[in-house]
Amino acid sequence: MERKSILVVSEKESIIVRSIEKKVSELRYTPIMTRATIEDVESNVEEASLFIAYLPDDVTDKYMKCLLYLADNARDLDKCIFLIGDIRLREIIMSQFVILGDSVRWFNRPLDMDELEREINRAFSDNERHASMKRILVVDDDPAYARMVKEWLDEKFKVDVVTSGAQCINFLSRNKVDLILLDYEMPVVDGPKVLQMLRSEAGTQDIPVIFLTGVSKKDSVAKVLSLKPQGYILKSATKEDLIININNFFLK
Repeated sequence: MERKSILVVSEKESIIVRSIEKKVSELRYTPIMTRATIEDVESNVEEASLFIAYLPDDVTDKYMKCLLYLADNARDLDKCIFLIGDIRLREIIMSQFVILGDSVRWFNRPLDMDELEREINRAFSDNERHASMKRILVVDDDPAYARMVKEWLDEKFKVDVVTSGAQCINFLSRNKVDLILLDYEMPVVDGPKVLQMLRSEAGTQDIPVIFLTGVSKKDSVAKVLSLKPQGYILKSATKEDLIININNFFLK
């Protein structure tokens, strides 16, 4: 069986980075060591099953761009990213990654290697569990609402979140999903336009789509019935109602 790989990103080599490499090898995974540049990360990102970033004392704009690139790939490729850094950086850095939810995990320095081992094993265990779940893509320009929906559904479904129509199209070019929960009203490209684009492409035309809509817009869904959405769910729906609706859809 081919060993899974873990990408370890750092600004420079150090004793702790070498210790992380050793720990990854002890756990029978293949460490891929790379410098914290988009170019270096790009050449290795698809090969790895998990990303670990060891942060420097001062995170420069260049380093942050590399982290965000890594985060985009973690989301699109359905992989976890571990961030290891000084506790004073935690709030600042993690605020940039809220859209990833539990897919991003923070470790304070000095690093507890036993904790790292537990979390690596848990991440791969979660990946195996998610593989058997139905996968849902939530498309909503309100990150707070999208995160809430993800939190509600995470126990029963594998949930990904994007915040625009363009991100939705890009995500679906690299991933397969079983259902899309699509915000009806979004700036630039609204829900009906996104659905129209999905229905016009062979690779996405058959993906089920349910609109997320406000009470004042539920009648508008009828105007796009020719595009064959699977219905709508009111944004005022409770957690229980949302889960019931989605369960009923998959039962059908």
